[in-house]
Amino acid sequence: MQPRLEVHELQKNADQWNIYLLALESFKAMDANDAMSYYAIAGIHGRPFSEYNGAKRCEGCVETGYCTHASTLFPTWHRAYVALFEQSLQNNAVTVAWSFKEGKDRDRYLKAATTLRAPYWDWALDAPAGEGAFPSMFTDETVTVTTPTGEKTIPNPLLRFTYVDGQISIRNVTIEPSVQRQLRSNLWTLLTSQDSYNAFSTQAAQAQNSNHASLEAIRKCYHSARHNDGSLTNP
Repeated sequence: MQPRLEVHELQKNADQWNIYLLALESFKAMDANDAMSYYAIAGIHGRPFSEYNGAKRCEGCVETGYCTHASTLFPTWHRAYVALFEQSLQNNAVTVAWSFKEGKDRDRYLKAATTLRAPYWDWALDAPAGEGAFPSMFTDETVTVTTPTGEKTIPNPLLRFTYVDGQISIRNVTIEPSVQRQLRSNLWTLLTSQDSYNAFSTQAAQAQNSNHASLEAIRKCYHSARHNDGSLTNP
């Protein structure tokens, strides 16, 4: 068992940050037909809303991902989803680490890979000095990494994903500090006022609840303002 680190904390560990970026690049390069590929796993939650591993869409259901919106299953569904994403990310990290030359470098990166877990971004924290409300690590065009063949500059794997048909999903961030403060206030209200799991977990109960804060409602605002990375554009 290893902790999931806040992304700024992970970045402070040079070896883990390096293997994380390499693992994410490897993860995204997997064959789209592989059920553990980035394309397949991302498609469980969002575009292109493709069928996952033989789990067919129910008859008459709208053409979206499998995410359980407007349901008390919303939080627990995401726990399982993140675990699957993390499993493939970590498998890729170990594979990449083994590709380093036997000896000190391989040992270092195997240690980093076996203790790596998917990081999270704590958007409620004030940004570090000199950084905007949205971290630049997510929007930089390129990153410099140490690979088995030396130091290289590669496209930032945290910025975009290119689909098999050439379309691109890219972060399209519009965020102001005032929105961050409002989200933080909403989260505080949620954690200190809701005593019903139904109201806490999903926005489905909003009509019967005078307090409109829920994990799902905050997530909806968060997605719209913080990391709208589901839009597709032509290359």
